[in-house]
Amino acid sequence: MGPQFSFCSILGTGHSGGLVACWEAKSEGVHCCRGQDQALYVVLSGLQSPDIVIAGIYGSPVSGIRNSLWEETSAVIGTGLPVLLAGDFNTILDACDKRGGLPFRVTSDVEDFRHWVNCGELLPLHHQGPPFTWSNNRQRPHRIWERLDRAFTSSAWQELFPNTAASVLPRTCSDHAPLLIDSSPPTPHGFKPFRFEQFWFQYPDLSDTVRQAWRMSSRASPMGQVQQKIHHTQRSLRSWNRHRVGDLRQQVDNANNSLNSLLSKEQAGSGSNVLDAQIRSNTHLVYALENQWEIFWAQRARDNWLRHGDQNTKYFQAKVQRRRSRNRISQIRSLEGVQITDPMQIRSHIADHFQNHWTSRDVDPTLIPNGLFPRQLSSSDAATLIKPFSAVEIEAAVKALPRNKAPGPDGLPGEFYQKLWPFICLDIIKAIQHFHHSANMPTSWGSTHVVLIPKKENPQTLKDFCPISICDTKYKIISKLLVSRMKTLLPDLIGAEQGAFVQGRSIHGHLLLVQDVLHALKVRRGKSALFAAKIDLASAYDSAEWPCLSRVLQLWGFPRQWIAWIHACVTQVRAAVLVNGSPTDWIPMGRGLRQGDPLSPHLFILVVEVLSGLLRQQWDLGSLFGYQPDARLNGQTIPSALTHTLFADDLLIVSTAKPDQCLLVRSALQQAHAMTGLCINW
Repeated sequence: MGPQFSFCSILGTGHSGGLVACWEAKSEGVHCCRGQDQALYVVLSGLQSPDIVIAGIYGSPVSGIRNSLWEETSAVIGTGLPVLLAGDFNTILDACDKRGGLPFRVTSDVEDFRHWVNCGELLPLHHQGPPFTWSNNRQRPHRIWERLDRAFTSSAWQELFPNTAASVLPRTCSDHAPLLIDSSPPTPHGFKPFRFEQFWFQYPDLSDTVRQAWRMSSRASPMGQVQQKIHHTQRSLRSWNRHRVGDLRQQVDNANNSLNSLLSKEQAGSGSNVLDAQIRSNTHLVYALENQWEIFWAQRARDNWLRHGDQNTKYFQAKVQRRRSRNRISQIRSLEGVQITDPMQIRSHIADHFQNHWTSRDVDPTLIPNGLFPRQLSSSDAATLIKPFSAVEIEAAVKALPRNKAPGPDGLPGEFYQKLWPFICLDIIKAIQHFHHSANMPTSWGSTHVVLIPKKENPQTLKDFCPISICDTKYKIISKLLVSRMKTLLPDLIGAEQGAFVQGRSIHGHLLLVQDVLHALKVRRGKSALFAAKIDLASAYDSAEWPCLSRVLQLWGFPRQWIAWIHACVTQVRAAVLVNGSPTDWIPMGRGLRQGDPLSPHLFILVVEVLSGLLRQQWDLGSLFGYQPDARLNGQTIPSALTHTLFADDLLIVSTAKPDQCLLVRSALQQAHAMTGLCINW
């Protein structure tokens, strides 16, 4: 092979099997790992922010032995890294993968292969060339052709290399045809996710493009089918945009130049009916393209108040540039005080931070007393919660989606689902109804992009940023369905002390109450003096532990099926942090509620009700005295002394100014932390 190459191999058995990977010796960041005789893994580091895994496959001809290949590669796919798997799988998926010989049958071997593809949410690479890659080379009519050699990619690979393609080369000295796989060059500072452009709706053939792409067949679960169809639609839209739309900025410039040239001819005295028609045609074209260009920038500006009027492209561009400049992370300081300026090290630091931040902490939700929540869900309300999702209900949730909010990892906004609903509705409805009875949420549906919003000018550390989750729109449909059913029940469950995210309550009553407390603090003296503590919960959404959420739902009497739905929505998630517009590796989440998920605020107030209940319990026992205000809270006169008031993660505690009262408050806060994970921003 020569000294200029390095290689790694697995020896074959007799005339079959064997794998070899080779690369230029001068290449850096190449690591080779041997599997259990059926797979050879090459890991590339440093080319992109995530490591890239290329797996060469030789599946054993023996079905029983091949099962270990499915298990081994599934573990690799489960890491969430960009993975390409290619080689001789020694089995086929469908009848179209075979010609000649015995008729195709769906054996356990075929089912295992299909199960591996579906569970891994793998995307087959479309290839050019002959449909079959192997032949037994016998004389006709005994010749058999099969497609044994394939290439699959994970969704993370497709996001990184969306144009990856495979070609089947001619067979020469082997009974197998070689596969040549080509990927687009990597982007130096991370790839940009797919984004649906709103101006595409200006093109009449967009609907046909989506309809054709969405028609792809799949044997995955209903939710898996939707995910695969979305990936196929993304690829089709990329190709359609490249060939049909093209470079919009260049088109705008060309159209303006052409119109100016025609107007110059007219003013030079070369007028004619033909020229007038050309001017009218070009004027309409310029107007249409300028309108698309304005929509292009308005989408990036996320400006919700401007709907009509003169063109504001310059305004939108300036707003986008300001926001990008403000949000750009060019340097960051670690907790140890080290200043990080290298782009790749910044990405790595951010990924490591959130990997630790979302790791579950040691809490014990069984410490939550059984009688902490006096109100219980009625049996009729419980039955209403878990009734089947109707098509009308699902469509109403789709119509309620924000049209142009930033989309999640799949890049499809609410407007895509609303305007193209006739083409995609059957699959979406089927997928959501599948979720209803399975309570299973594929990770691809729970995938989230996290954007870092600066809390102040010139942020220095990651504590100066607020992480906001951008969930996929398809997931938000489910989330909104659950919210619409739950929100009407919360006023009967949540104590009057909480004012946020409870239907019929507002912040105004709490503001009046706080004013009353502040006035009492000034005027009351001696034994009647009060103390008040304004407390902020640190990383409130991110610190909520999932076992606590399940526990409080059980204590309130929510049905098991509902708890399973909530558990799936909250736990079957992964996140990639957008660093200067480019996502990091997928990070598994072990705790927390995603700020940006419509469901999260309503779940958070259920969790924080534990703290509220502990403080009420202290008053019931006669330990915590509280304060009897004159103001009304949430439209009701407060019948007993008030110990606290809550608005989301802002907490005001009030009681008599005595040391033992402060100790009781501190004890309640510590208990709540041990039960829920919520901690104080001291």
